Amino acid sequence: INRITACNCTLEFLRPKDISVRCHKPVIIISALASSSGKTQVSRHFCFQLANVDFSISVIFPISELPEDKKGLLSESDGLHYEFADVSEVPSNIFSNDDTWQIKQYLSCRVSRVFATTDVRRALISAEQLTDIIIVDSRKCEISFIETDHRICTISEESFNSISKLSFWPGLVNLNMSKIVI
Repeated sequence: INRITACNCTLEFLRPKDISVRCHKPVIIISALASSSGKTQVSRHFCFQLANVDFSISVIFPISELPEDKKGLLSESDGLHYEFADVSEVPSNIFSNDDTWQIKQYLSCRVSRVFATTDVRRALISAEQLTDIIIVDSRKCEISFIETDHRICTISEESFNSISKLSFWPGLVNLNMSKIVI
C-alpha cells in the first residue's frame, strides 16, 4: 500500500510468482484460450485415465455461475466452498444446472473428491491432504496462480482462428504459460 500511495498510483501489477500458491502434490491445471473450448471435457478425460491406474484424484471446480434464485442472496465473493465425495450428495438448488451436471460428471469418473468453490486456495489445501493428484478446472479462461509444471491449455479451431473476437487476455496468458496445448 505504501508503494502505491507514495507513487500516486491507483493500480499495481503483481508478478504471478509473487502471488502464486505452492502445493506439495502434483497439480494439473487445465486452462483455455477462450470459453467453451472443451476444457472440462479434457479435465474429465484426465480424471478417468488417472483413476484407471489407481490414483486418488481431487478436482477443483470453480463455481462459474449461481442459480437465478440465489443471485440476490449469494455472490462469488462470499467464499462458497463445497466438497463432494459421492454423486448423491450434490444438491440441485445451490448450483446452476450446468455446474450441478458437471460436478456429477466428475464424480462418475471415479474421482475421490470434487471441490466446487470460489476459494481455490482453500480447496487446494483440502485436496492436498486427501488425494495423490489434483486437477484444477479453471473457470472459463481465467489464470490459475498455482505453481505447477503441468499446465495444459485447450483451444478450439474457432477460438484459435478468431483470437481477437473470442479470447480475453487471460486466455492468451494461459496459452503462453502452458507447455501442452490441446
